[in-house]
Amino acid sequence: MATVKFTNIAWELFENLPSLTKPRTDFIALIIVSVLKVGTVNLSKISIGMGGQANVQSNYRRIQSFIDQIRWCYLALFPLILKWSNVKGPLTLIIDSTN
Repeated sequence: MATVKFTNIAWELFENLPSLTKPRTDFIALIIVSVLKVGTVNLSKISIGMGGQANVQSNYRRIQSFIDQIRWCYLALFPLILKWSNVKGPLTLIIDSTN
């Protein structure tokens, strides 16, 4: 059963990222909740934190495939991140083009 945190994040993503489908925003929410649970961005640990009935290796491959396929709309994502972080005031965007 989905947690309240997962449901809230999934709905917020779905409303603010209209270019993504509901299953994709649900999966992003699952990854976010897993990152919060395990406290790291290590994909192996995130796949463990996802829980569920799927094999940990299956979750790992699913995350890798998702990251490879998704194309982020940063113009839509950035305001959402600011909203969640409660950052206020004028901001300056600095872009690092280091490869």
